[in-house]
Amino acid sequence: MPNITRLTKLETLNLAFSEGIHDRGIYEVCQMTNLQKLDICWLKNISGEGFEKISKLTKLIHLDISNISSVPDSYLTALLALTHLELLDVSYYKTLSDFGISIIGKLT
Repeated sequence: MPNITRLTKLETLNLAFSEGIHDRGIYEVCQMTNLQKLDICWLKNISGEGFEKISKLTKLIHLDISNISSVPDSYLTALLALTHLELLDVSYYKTLSDFGISIIGKLT
């Protein structure tokens, strides 16, 4: 995915169900700082450390992280940097707990 960072004006990216995406791919995506909508639902090969990089995407308005079973909800603190977020989809987020809900509640 190294060429994807050349798409500097891209505002929407859907990587849903992309089984080949790992942390390295997420690192590349997070260099695309003009993204406003990102769908990474059902990605099973990213770690919490990879997920934390999403905090660099400060222009995000819409984020779909449904069914990301490989990321513990303690990493949801990365979302607190996304101050423009209007829509967050966490459906089927199997590791979501009361702690994760409390983090989501802090989003402004």
